[in-house]
Amino acid sequence: MRLKPIDLPNVHRTTLPNGLRVVVTELPHLHTVSVGTFVRVGSRYEDPSTNGLSHFLEHMLFRGTEAHPTPYDYNLAVESLGASLRAATHVDFTVYDLSLPPENFAAGLTLLGDAIRTPRFGDIETEKQIVAEEILGDLDEEGHEVDVENLSRRLLFGAHPLAFKITGEASQIERFTEADLERHHRAHYGARNQVVSVAGPLAAEEAFRVVRAAFGALPPGNHAEISAPPADTLGSRYFHATRRSSQTDVRLCFRTFGQRDPRAIALHVLSRVLDDGLSTRVFRRLCEDTGLAYDAFASAETYEDAGVFDFGAAANHDKVAAILDQFAGIVRELRIDGPTEREVEQAKNRHLWNLLATLDHAEAMMHYHGVETLFGIEDPFERLLERVRAVTPEDVRAVAGDLFAPHRAHAVVVGAARTETTGAHAFARLFPDLA
Repeated sequence: MRLKPIDLPNVHRTTLPNGLRVVVTELPHLHTVSVGTFVRVGSRYEDPSTNGLSHFLEHMLFRGTEAHPTPYDYNLAVESLGASLRAATHVDFTVYDLSLPPENFAAGLTLLGDAIRTPRFGDIETEKQIVAEEILGDLDEEGHEVDVENLSRRLLFGAHPLAFKITGEASQIERFTEADLERHHRAHYGARNQVVSVAGPLAAEEAFRVVRAAFGALPPGNHAEISAPPADTLGSRYFHATRRSSQTDVRLCFRTFGQRDPRAIALHVLSRVLDDGLSTRVFRRLCEDTGLAYDAFASAETYEDAGVFDFGAAANHDKVAAILDQFAGIVRELRIDGPTEREVEQAKNRHLWNLLATLDHAEAMMHYHGVETLFGIEDPFERLLERVRAVTPEDVRAVAGDLFAPHRAHAVVVGAARTETTGAHAFARLFPDLA
């Protein structure tokens, strides 16, 4: 794909005296500013006694600050600026972000800084009820875990924190105290463990000045360290959970390498070969050609030093074996023959188009540079485009050949009791044939 000459945005970086890293992406053609605070905290940085605390703390940061002591006071102040406030806890980072008019950037960042620096942790019992309701969405009527993603991560990572539920268990949340929140906040919310990313129609120096005013007093703290994931030596495994519903969820998953691996770009191109539109392999095979499912997907989720590649579909209970058969066929074809040149070219083009489309969205550019800076990757945008262009069909075939090895295959099936045996038999029958 030959791209027309494009004007890439100016990206400026600085580090405050307290160790806070700041990145500003100047997008003068836009009319919205997005700013986010990215923190190296999440379920990966927990242990069994603290699992769920990062997510609970994320909730509690917006229950009031010293300047705005109630959730209503705080939310009213934010929304009066025309801002939209979001927060999300992930496996390996947590993000808090605002999108707002440029003229209200300073006031909005002050509010965000207040929540990060001076949370009140008010009315902890009310927030426990809210989080408990969120957790219930992953459980059946008897309190058993039936969320297929949570179950698949346990299968892949065993007792390692990468297997932990982001929300934790309700019984654990009930035990958390204000002292636990304060301790977790002190341990992880120091300046050295955070990045502030700004994108929009602002000059970098002005943005740096506002960030210094809002976050300059943040204690330095420490940079969070991670424990290496366990070696991928467990062999292929199958797990079934019974759930009463009209469909069964089927998930085929593989451990993979992380974002720092030089093959990461080829991995994401492989993901697009499999599932990036109605003409790609997974949707065509599972839906259009066979009618096995209304929808199906394949996706790569990469962390700093590990990752997961998933195939998934939900369908009638009697289709479990056929779905696994189709997934096995797709995997076998890619391991042996690799993708076609046309597939790789289309996947690369769509990847490039999507990357360039982020230049039109302040939130997307803020998020891209925030995450990259947080994990020390800091790949210039133009270098990322070059790396995508450089991927070859052989690169993708090599990744597929390694990734989809038989001993890496794991399957989780969540549905009617009768699918336990049919799913297990299909998995045992199909995947030895991949060797």
